[in-house]
Amino acid sequence: SKTFVSKRLLRYGKFILIPSSFSSVNHFDPSINYIEELKRKKTLQSKASIENFTRYYEIKKKTFQEYLSAIVSLSKDRPEMNIVIRPHPSENLTLYEKLAASFDNVFADNRFSIQPWILSCEAVIHHYCTTAIEAALLNKPILGFRPFPDKKSENEFPFNISNVSSNTPELLDCVQRHCDVKRRNGLSINQQKHLKNNLAGFFS
Repeated sequence: SKTFVSKRLLRYGKFILIPSSFSSVNHFDPSINYIEELKRKKTLQSKASIENFTRYYEIKKKTFQEYLSAIVSLSKDRPEMNIVIRPHPSENLTLYEKLAASFDNVFADNRFSIQPWILSCEAVIHHYCTTAIEAALLNKPILGFRPFPDKKSENEFPFNISNVSSNTPELLDCVQRHCDVKRRNGLSINQQKHLKNNLAGFFS
C-alpha cells in the first residue's frame, strides 16, 4: 500500500535520490557479454550499429566509474544528507551495496516503483535516465551528471530539462545551489519549453 511504502521511506529522512541506469556495464548477470547478447538477439546487426554501440559501451563504462566516484565525494561533502541509490531492476546490486556499506549516509535500495522515491526525495541526480522526466513533472530539482557527453548516441531531452554537471566539483556545487530549500527554484523557462515540446500530449 501507499502508506506502507511511505513509512518505509521515512527511515531515510532528507535524501538525494540517485537512480542508476547502467545495465549495459553492470548487468545483474555478470556472466553475460552484453554486446554479444545484443548481437545474438539481432538487436545489433549492421557493422555500423555494432561499432557505434561498442563505442558507447566504453563511454558508459567510464561514466559508471565517475558516477561511483562522485557518490563518494557527495557523501563526504554532504554528511548531513542521506544519499539513496536506486538501482535499475536490470542491474547488479553488488557494487552499490559495497559502496553503501562504506558510508553511513549512503544506501542502496531497489524496492518499490520510482514514483514514491521521487516524491520523497530532496533532489534527483541522474545520468541519462527517464526518472529525470518524471521528476520534472513532480517539480523536483533535477541534476544531470554527464562527464562524457555523447550526442551521437544520447537523446538530449533528459539533459535539457536538467541542471547538468560535467565533473564532480561542478556536481557538488550544483547540489549546494539546488538542494537548499530557501534557494530552490522550479524549472527554468527554457527547461519548461523542452518539457512541453517533448510531452505535448501531457500539457494539452
